[in-house]
Amino acid sequence: MTRIRAAAWAAVVSGVVGSAAVGQPLGTGFLHGGDLGAPLTGTYDLRFRLFDAPTGGAQQGPTLCANDVSVTDGAFSAELDFGAVFGETRRYLEIEQRADTGLTCSDESGYVTLSPRRELLAVPTAMYAMTAGNATTLNGQGPAFYQNASNLTSGTIPAGRLGGTYTTALTLNNAGNVFAGSGAGLTGLNAANVSSGTLSSARLPVPLVLSAVSPNWLIRAQNTSTVFGTAAIKGESTSAAGTCYGVFGESASVSGRGVFGKTTTTTGLTYGVLGQSLSNQGRGVYGTTYSTTGLTYGGYFESVSSEGVGVYGRTTTNTGNTRAVMGENPSPTGFAGFFVGARNYFSGRVGIGTQNPATALDVVGAVSINGVTVIDANGAWVGSGGMGGWTASGGNLTFTTGNVGVGTATPAHRLHVLAASGNGLFARAAATSGAVIGVSGESNSPDGFGVLGKSTAATGAAVGVSGDTSSTSGVGVLGLSRSTSGSTIGVKAEVASTSGMAVVARNTATSGATARGVFAETASTAGAAVFGHATSNSGSNAGVIGRTNSLTNGWGVYAEGHLGASGLKAFHIDHPLDPANKYLNHFSAEGPEALLIYRGGVVLDAQGEATVELPAYFEAINREFQYQLTPVGGAAPMLHVAAEVNDNRFSIAGGTPGLKVSWTVTGVRNDAFARRHARPVEEPKVGEQVGTYLHPDLIEPSVGHE
Repeated sequence: MTRIRAAAWAAVVSGVVGSAAVGQPLGTGFLHGGDLGAPLTGTYDLRFRLFDAPTGGAQQGPTLCANDVSVTDGAFSAELDFGAVFGETRRYLEIEQRADTGLTCSDESGYVTLSPRRELLAVPTAMYAMTAGNATTLNGQGPAFYQNASNLTSGTIPAGRLGGTYTTALTLNNAGNVFAGSGAGLTGLNAANVSSGTLSSARLPVPLVLSAVSPNWLIRAQNTSTVFGTAAIKGESTSAAGTCYGVFGESASVSGRGVFGKTTTTTGLTYGVLGQSLSNQGRGVYGTTYSTTGLTYGGYFESVSSEGVGVYGRTTTNTGNTRAVMGENPSPTGFAGFFVGARNYFSGRVGIGTQNPATALDVVGAVSINGVTVIDANGAWVGSGGMGGWTASGGNLTFTTGNVGVGTATPAHRLHVLAASGNGLFARAAATSGAVIGVSGESNSPDGFGVLGKSTAATGAAVGVSGDTSSTSGVGVLGLSRSTSGSTIGVKAEVASTSGMAVVARNTATSGATARGVFAETASTAGAAVFGHATSNSGSNAGVIGRTNSLTNGWGVYAEGHLGASGLKAFHIDHPLDPANKYLNHFSAEGPEALLIYRGGVVLDAQGEATVELPAYFEAINREFQYQLTPVGGAAPMLHVAAEVNDNRFSIAGGTPGLKVSWTVTGVRNDAFARRHARPVEEPKVGEQVGTYLHPDLIEPSVGHE
C-alpha cells in the first residue's frame, strides 16, 4: 500500500492553517501534495475520487478535476474538497492522469488510472479531534451548554431525548407528524376547533342534521374514480323488512324536486337517474303521487333532443310474456294509454282485444270508422255506410267500381298510393321457402308493361327500379323472356343522356377470381353472351369498351378462348407528335397461321460466328421454325444459320469478326391450347349462318350468288 509522504502532509497542514483567516471556522477543503508514481515532468490533467476501501468499495463525495497541473519529477499539489465525508473510517484516494492536450479535464478520454489507491492518513490535529474529551472548542461552549435543549435554537433532537411533561404549548406544523395509539390520553378535544382534516364517523351524531342557508348544497361528495360501479354517495338500507329507503329525498318547494339526478357530459350512454331491482317482484324505478286532484304524474319524462325519446321501455329477454311498456287504469272513463300529436309507429303486430295478434293489425270485436260500424263482432263487413263498391265474401274483400286512393282523395288508378314521405307502396312475402313473390305485375297488352318503375326527380341519385338481395346465391334483378322465337329481350335498358349509361353493373368486392361486374351467358349454338352495338354511322364510337386500372397485370379485354374480329385489328393511341389533335393507328400482321415472332441482334466473334439464346419456353410453344439473317454495316454473302434451334438456341456462321447481325425467328404456335383447339383457315357457314353476312352493307348483289 503506497501512502502519502510525511513532507506532503506537512504542506497540507501549513497550507490550510496559513491560508485561513484568524478566527474563521475550518472548512472541508485541503491542499493535497502527492506524486504520480513515475518521474513525469510537464503539464497534466488530473482527476480524483475518494473511496472507503483500497479496491472496490463505495465512492465518497464527488469526482474532482484539476486542469493543467504542473508536475515535476512526478510530484504535484492540488486543492481538494470532497465535502464532509471524513470520519473515523479510512479513506483511499484514486488518481487519474493525462498529459495535457488542450482538452478540458472533464473530457474523460485518454485518462490513465494510477494503481494502487493512496490511503489518506490522519495527522495529529485530526487525531486530537477524534478523541477530544471536552467541548471547549465547539463555539467556545462547555459540555453543559449542549446538554440543555433550551440552548439549541436550530437543528433536530433525537426521539429518545423527547419525553416527560411539557408545561408550555407545543406547535407541530409538519404534515408528517402523527399521533400513535388510541388517543385515550387526549382530553378536552372540541370538534369545533378542528379546522382541517377528517373526523371519524364515531364522532358524528346520529342522526346527523345539517341546517343552514346555502345557494348550492349542504353536503357534496365528489369521486374522481373511473372504475365501474363507484359512487360519490351511496345510501343503503340493510333492513330485511319494512318500507325502508336507501335514499330518501323530500322537497317542500312548490317547484322543487325530491330527488334530482343529472349528468353533465354531452356524450356517452349516461343516466341522470338509474334504478335497479334484483327482486322477482321489484321495480327498478317507482313513482307515485298521493294527491287526489289535479294533473299529477306518477312519472314524468321529457327529452329536448331533436332525435330524443321521452320514454323508452325495453325488455332484454327474448322469451316469456314480457312488456316493454305497460299502462293500467281501473277508471272506466280513463285511459291506459293516451297519445297526443305526431305519429304512432309499431314495427311488430298490434292486437286490439287480443294478446296474441296473428297479423299486423288483429282486432277482436267490432270496428267503427267515424262512428259507423263497418265490421261486426264476428269480423263480417256490415251495412253500406261509406263502403261504396266493397264486397265481403268469406275471407275476401273486393272492390269492383271506381278507383281506390291511399293518401289521395282523387285516385287516378285502380289503386293509387300517394306518400308525402317514405315508401309509396311496400309489399313483402315473408315465406322463407318456395318461389314466393313480393310484388308481381302483369300486362296482356302488346305495348304494355308488367312493371313500370319511374323516378321523376331531375337531380340526385334517383332510381326507377331497384332490385336487392341478401342471399349468397340470390339475384338482385331478374328479367325473363320465355318466348322461344322472335326478338325477345330479358332486360332492356335505355338512357337519353349524352353522358349517361343504359346499364351500370358493379361488383364492389376487392378480391376473388370470380368477382365479375357483368356475367352474361347464352346456350345458343350461334348466340352471343354479350353483344355490343354502336348504331351511329359516324363518329369515334365503340360497340364494346373494356378498361382496367391495373396496367401491370390487368386486361382491358381478355378472351379465355379464341379472339376474333371481322375488321382490322389495330392499336389506337394519342399521336406522339400531336397528342391533343390526332390519333395514331397501327395494324396487326395477319396470316393463315398462328405465328410467333422473335427478333434480336448479335455481334460475331473472332471466327465470324455467334450463338443466339432463345427464351427457355421457345421450343415448348413453337414448331416449324423459319430464320432470317441481316448483316448490319457490310455485306456478308456467306452468312448462314450453322445449326438450327436445339435446346432453345441456334448458331450463326460465315460472317466477318465483329460484324453485327440482326436476326428473326418465327414459329407456329404449338402450346397445349393451340394443339387442342386449332381452327381451320376456311370454315363453312352452317345452320342459321347460311345466307347471312357479317357486313351485309358491303356485299355486292352478284357476290355469293350463282
